[in-house]
Amino acid sequence: MIGRVPRLLVLPMFLATIFLALGSQEVLAYHLEGPTWGNQPPPHTCCAYFYIYNTNSWHGSDYQNMGTGINLWSSSVAPIYMYWTSGSQLITAQDTINSGVTWDGITYYQWNVFNNFTGAQVYLNYYYTKSYATGEVVGVAVHELGHSLGLAHSSGCVIMVGDTYTRWTVCGIDAPQTDDTNGIAAMY
Repeated sequence: MIGRVPRLLVLPMFLATIFLALGSQEVLAYHLEGPTWGNQPPPHTCCAYFYIYNTNSWHGSDYQNMGTGINLWSSSVAPIYMYWTSGSQLITAQDTINSGVTWDGITYYQWNVFNNFTGAQVYLNYYYTKSYATGEVVGVAVHELGHSLGLAHSSGCVIMVGDTYTRWTVCGIDAPQTDDTNGIAAMY
């Protein structure tokens, strides 16, 4: 019986073909929070510009590490630029010392009925970050800034992975990865 495939092999061959086809598709791992900045800040020709209000409430090196986080987003391939400013803005960044929580960084944000962000507050928690390596704190800052832009937690070795241990100790990253910048590009 040359030219015929035995019936027992038809289903496995079909499934292998399907898995091969699915395996060759690009997988998008990034997740979006839902809201975006919409027309705020005003769009520019190439990129969205975000000005981060410096509340001057910093401990130790957290200010420098947040600044490095801002620079890492701005120098990434994501179509955005972030800058420190001393004037009131829609995104604020500040430090706290709080032993009563389990987070080393957190972002709170507000949005309107049009699903546009109206404000975001990014915090680093010096209670934890004071014992971190510099890159580890930078990773927390970049992660929280990612939330302020509209990225949600993701999985794998990306800046938006939900826990600092995985991000720094397992993956060794402190900067936006391709999947993170793809998420930003999808929004802006």
